[in-house]
Amino acid sequence: MLMEDGSHKILSEVRYIPSIKRNPISLGMLEKKGFTTILADGFMKVLKGNDILMVAESVNNLYYIRAEALNADQINVVTKLKLIDWHNRLGHPGFGGLKELAKKGLIALEAGLDEEELRSCEECILAKSKKMPYATGKHT
Repeated sequence: MLMEDGSHKILSEVRYIPSIKRNPISLGMLEKKGFTTILADGFMKVLKGNDILMVAESVNNLYYIRAEALNADQINVVTKLKLIDWHNRLGHPGFGGLKELAKKGLIALEAGLDEEELRSCEECILAKSKKMPYATGKHT
């Protein structure tokens, strides 16, 4: 992010969606990473120790950080993961869908596309299995 004072801040482990104008930032995640937030007089300050890292202004009960997200070509928004990790993160899509995402540059793979990696996905195997019918009961 390009802050109003000209400095750059990098947010890690975020879901950045370039096609929407505003991207929410989780205060819970900031707290988990050791940041403190102070809300007062229509402003929110995000601190690390005694250093103020970000300032946000309240507009209609939402806080807007005084910063701009850098263009997607200026930042690395895709993390390289194994094919099976992308498969798990994205809700177990098929190989063809993952191949298409990789071709469009929306996911980055550590290694090449290997369909065999997905064949051992236990959740997919269980989801495709059928329950055996109950045996016919003997009623007296």
